[in-house]
Amino acid sequence: MKKFGLALSCIFIVTFVVPQCIFAVPASSDNSSELKDGLSQLLKIHKKRLTLNYLADDRSHDFLNDQLKNFAVPLRKNFRSNITGQYRKILLGNYDAKIGEVSKDLVPILLTKPEFETATIKTVKDAPFPLNLAFLVLVKNLVEGKTFTATHDSENVATPPKNEGLVQLKELLSELTFASSKDPYNAVKKMYSKTEPRDFPIWWFDDAQYEVGYTTHGENPAPPTPQKRKKWTVLVFLNADNNLENAGVKDVNEMEMVGSDENLNIVTQFDRMESGQGNDISNENWTGTRRYYVVRDRSKTVASKMVMNLGERDMGSKKELAEFLSWGVETYPADHFMVVIWNHGGGWKGISFDDESGKNLSIPDIVWAINQANPSLSKVNPKHPKFDVLDFDACMMGMLEVAYELKDVVDFLVASEETEPGLGMPYQDTLSPLKESPGMQPKTLAKNLVSAYVKSYSLGGSQTSKRNLGSSITKSAYDLSKIAPLASLVNKLAEALLANHELYSKLLTHSSGQFAKVRRYNDESFVDLYDLVMKLALIKDLPDDIRGICAQIINNFGFPKLVDRLSQPIVIKRKSPGGVVWGYNGWKFPPKEIWPPQSGVYKSRFALTLLKGPDSEGNYSCELGPFGMAIDQIKKKREFVTEINFRVLYENGKKSPDFTDRTGKEYGIVTQFATESALIAEGHTQGMGNSYGISIYYPYCL
Repeated sequence: MKKFGLALSCIFIVTFVVPQCIFAVPASSDNSSELKDGLSQLLKIHKKRLTLNYLADDRSHDFLNDQLKNFAVPLRKNFRSNITGQYRKILLGNYDAKIGEVSKDLVPILLTKPEFETATIKTVKDAPFPLNLAFLVLVKNLVEGKTFTATHDSENVATPPKNEGLVQLKELLSELTFASSKDPYNAVKKMYSKTEPRDFPIWWFDDAQYEVGYTTHGENPAPPTPQKRKKWTVLVFLNADNNLENAGVKDVNEMEMVGSDENLNIVTQFDRMESGQGNDISNENWTGTRRYYVVRDRSKTVASKMVMNLGERDMGSKKELAEFLSWGVETYPADHFMVVIWNHGGGWKGISFDDESGKNLSIPDIVWAINQANPSLSKVNPKHPKFDVLDFDACMMGMLEVAYELKDVVDFLVASEETEPGLGMPYQDTLSPLKESPGMQPKTLAKNLVSAYVKSYSLGGSQTSKRNLGSSITKSAYDLSKIAPLASLVNKLAEALLANHELYSKLLTHSSGQFAKVRRYNDESFVDLYDLVMKLALIKDLPDDIRGICAQIINNFGFPKLVDRLSQPIVIKRKSPGGVVWGYNGWKFPPKEIWPPQSGVYKSRFALTLLKGPDSEGNYSCELGPFGMAIDQIKKKREFVTEINFRVLYENGKKSPDFTDRTGKEYGIVTQFATESALIAEGHTQGMGNSYGISIYYPYCL
């Protein structure tokens, strides 16, 4: 959402600055306007900093309540969160980053002419406490710059003259440093003593309706020269030029928990949202696109070395991807390369949606970009000029159509059939084993990526929290050298189904609801291939050639039989009619989202599901599950269904003992498949039962 009212807020900001002292700069001098603007901006930013800390102080409790009382509840909560919550630290960090950048930019100007330095010293001395602290960083930087210059000059002069300006600056720095230790609260309170309550600038912290952060431009380092060859290079094409900006920052921080070393390069091209459009103002709130060489750092800020500042780039452009890949391969040569494309995904429809350009990468675009990088790969690895692993850290890219397109340019593909949570891949979990074992082979790495991802969203995983105990996710890895035979079988199946379209569609629709039960994903035209052919194979009235092709596809996968609650419901059978009273995880009341048909509330505490029947064998039965994530009705948090608790109430008034079913666990990972199978790893958590690793485009109309 574009923020409004910025110009109006600027008017009120300007009214506070010290107008006389900043105009001490000689107006006729070159750079004088830039210097005045910079000094003025430092005062504006510092006043915001002082005001935020003033409002957050416990001594301002009543004043803050009075300021917020006339706002609507949602806006009031947002203000309070920004002023007294965790976001306050982010705002303060943003102010500090901008003060640091403006101060750094002003130093070269101040060093050009003595009169600029004299005027600035006067400006600082004339500013009252605590506004004078706006210039603390500037004075410190200026002292460091002049000290370096004086030291250099003294090496060439027998008796260097005394530098009066440096002496004054050091004295001023000492004064400011002492002043920074004082409590500014009463001075800020006095500063606002004559301000009407309605004119108090509370809107400075209203990020719901204004752009509250400052952007920074960063430095422009010289492009890096080619580095020495290593075992692995990981190239991350991180397109956070959309509503995933905050997740992008977090993922770079995860990469920094591992960092590059003598055997591993981690390099990312990172694009952020335009100022005011993104959802993250941390890490200097820079905009545009940068390239980072990721170094190890355990802080929550991005501390890696920026090796290129590219300005705004279109991350939905195939040329941009091609240029990044070629540059990355030649600048950071290695025995093996992994590429990560990070963004929203739409399966065969595309990936890497850039909100500023409105463009995205199609799958043919990715193939083209990789082919453009082939000369660089051939130069670095002439015996094997291919990318070893491609990971789509994006939604719904685990499709046969996608894998088939990439088979000639990538060895191993890692992708998800279903949507991915915003946190995406757990980079600390996935990259740490590679750093510890740099001799790891690409196939092993691809399998490890699947395992680490699935476990990270399982109970106790790195991507879980106290309020979100897990997520229903999928992840798979494919050997693309074996994808063509599977694609050929699917083509044969399609031809056979088209030849018998009327019969198969009628049977599939009406055969015990098999078609309705096929595993579909967030885009319901995407279905799990293995689940589809298994359900087709169960329809006895289909022609033998169709069922035979289904059997060939099943054999091609070589998927082991799974016996756990991820893919199988709990079936309760009895010889007498009645109902099943049940709960989950210690008899908790199950949310209605996980009730089967013919269920209701029992004694306000439990669910009751009727037994249906009798069947041909005289059994009455019901199915509970398979279950996805459930929301605890009391704690309001997502959790896995780790057990089902139930008893049976019979129509004759009798009841069974209590039972507990704890079959299986909350995730499953399979890495053993048939030799000819393209699938080398498949994993999913609870709620993604009947997911077997690869989907196809199969809309309802077929």
